[in-house]
Amino acid sequence: MVELFKQAKSGLTSNQIKWIAVVFMTIDHIGANAFDIQMLAEHSWIFKLLGRIAAPLFLYMVTESCRHTKSKPRYIARLYIAGVSVGLFTAVTNFLFGEVVGYYLHRNMIFTYFYTALYIFLIENALLAIKEKNYKQLAVSILFIAATYIPHLIYLWFGSLRFSQLTFRTSYFVQGLFRSFILSPFYIEYSLVFVLLGVAMYFSRTKFAQCAVFSFFCILSYFGRSFVLQHNLSQISGLFGYPQYWMVLALPFMIFYNGKRGRSQKLFFYVYYPTHRYIISIIIHYLLYPM
Repeated sequence: MVELFKQAKSGLTSNQIKWIAVVFMTIDHIGANAFDIQMLAEHSWIFKLLGRIAAPLFLYMVTESCRHTKSKPRYIARLYIAGVSVGLFTAVTNFLFGEVVGYYLHRNMIFTYFYTALYIFLIENALLAIKEKNYKQLAVSILFIAATYIPHLIYLWFGSLRFSQLTFRTSYFVQGLFRSFILSPFYIEYSLVFVLLGVAMYFSRTKFAQCAVFSFFCILSYFGRSFVLQHNLSQISGLFGYPQYWMVLALPFMIFYNGKRGRSQKLFFYVYYPTHRYIISIIIHYLLYPM
């Protein structure tokens, strides 16, 4: 097994892994949107299963970016700006074209990766402060970690507001604008548990250890469904049971990651994420209702 990891040196660059993740993400979203097309709907489980590969690969690349970036704060800021941009794009397109292509829920996976990078940065600073016995820096790091709970309080406050006087379309738009800037870490896509998986993978310094952590999480996903349902942990239930544990299929791509960056195409990935869903919706709409 260890020898296999050594042989993976000539394998996949981070850019190639992102492209692979994009392909599987697209497959997943085609399956999710094509339920009205009988031929695709009958095989939607295959689309869903293969789609589980995407998120772990993107998460793995976020941890690697945190490991190699020259400035973690700048990288975190870039993720936040990308998350806000995606949120605004979704809110505006829902408002303008929602009745044509459908209303998308305000889910934004980029905020999941943003919180992953943020917690990595804060926890790393706290551990460094402990090592250097710098208790002032440790207190500041802990304070900032605690401060990430504030968006949740604001989120709960906003959720308590009533928008009954507004039309559905306008209400959806207002909520979308709010969630574009402030998203609670407890309501992010794939849940805070997935963020903690990314943090654990980051602090596992070797590729073997990273893949072992991920494999262990996949095992938990397979066996943990009954525990999650029994304790009514609805916010994380999506990470446990079928088909989520099939994210283990991402493991071979992680093994063959060679630690190299490859050709950078950051802007494409950020733009493709929110736009491809609408492109898929439009294509399927015209397949069902040709002009």
